Amino acid sequence: MMVEPGVKVKVGDQLTSRSRPIFVAAEAGGTVVLLADRVIVYNPDGNAVRFPLTKDISPIKKRKNGGQVKLGWPLVQLEILHQGALFVEKVEAKGEITNVHLRPRSVVEVDQLLVVRVGDKVEEGDLLTKGVVAPQALLETAGVQKTRDYLLTEIHKVYKTQGVDINDKHLEIIIRQTLNNARILAQGDSRFLVNDLVTLEEFQHEVRRLNEVNRLMDRTYKGVIGEAMAESIVAYGHLIAGKGDPFTKEVLQAAQRAEVSSVYIQKEGESMEIPIKNKELPVAERELLRISKAALHTKGWLSAASFQRTTKVLAEAALRGEVDELLSLKPSIIVGKRIPTGTGFRIRQEKTAESE
Repeated sequence: MMVEPGVKVKVGDQLTSRSRPIFVAAEAGGTVVLLADRVIVYNPDGNAVRFPLTKDISPIKKRKNGGQVKLGWPLVQLEILHQGALFVEKVEAKGEITNVHLRPRSVVEVDQLLVVRVGDKVEEGDLLTKGVVAPQALLETAGVQKTRDYLLTEIHKVYKTQGVDINDKHLEIIIRQTLNNARILAQGDSRFLVNDLVTLEEFQHEVRRLNEVNRLMDRTYKGVIGEAMAESIVAYGHLIAGKGDPFTKEVLQAAQRAEVSSVYIQKEGESMEIPIKNKELPVAERELLRISKAALHTKGWLSAASFQRTTKVLAEAALRGEVDELLSLKPSIIVGKRIPTGTGFRIRQEKTAESE
């Protein structure tokens, strides 16, 4: 060092006795892209592999779109839902892609009468022996449709042994209500809380609302592309864009990768806050309820109060200030209004009013 700490210097003054260049070597050949805070060497003709993402292959969450990776880092993961042994039927190698054909293999001890034969093809959730299965376990294993079919078949057996034949539609309505609920696993940016039990219509309505918010946000920040920044964007100590710089697609993608929630844009002489972080959707799983509990978790409090625990249901509805929109059959019949079927549908009434 040729200067002491605290000494004032001018531009161009020599600070050290010898200049030693510090450089960063390129790890691979390509086209150089110079940015404000980094140098990128892009090689579009380098090693690349294209393959479809099936339901069994999913990207690793840590490798976000646009994230940095190095040679040898895993990018995708194989998800096998089967728990147990897997039988490899054949392996086909085509260039850099290898297709592995797997077949789940399970060994189950059977102490009851079989309902399948050797060579039969079965799907997950199909019964192999005679007997009963817990509907909750069937729902987790085989899904909603298999559970519906199983409940419908078992309920019919009870009535047919007594010589009573009931139309499927009466039982299907009851089964639908017992399966018309969802348990919240991850709340995301929704109004739900983890472990909340909501109806399927409420969950779908919240998902549609968040998707609509995301679409409006997309149109909003795409409409200000090219405008000047009112404030700098700084994330994790790195400057993404400075004040006065144009708001470009590259700046938007960099801010989204850095999980910046909003940016400030100068438009028509005013500073505007533009949200750029999309709303995260909630995650839920279907849940099977017994008839009495399912009746108390309906969309309207009037229908729930007419089933049982009337005082409790009415008191809770009054404390929460709930409003029953009379969108189902039962509350409409109770208050003597036109039921929402046929010409009673609100959408059909509105269309009729418009045409008149």
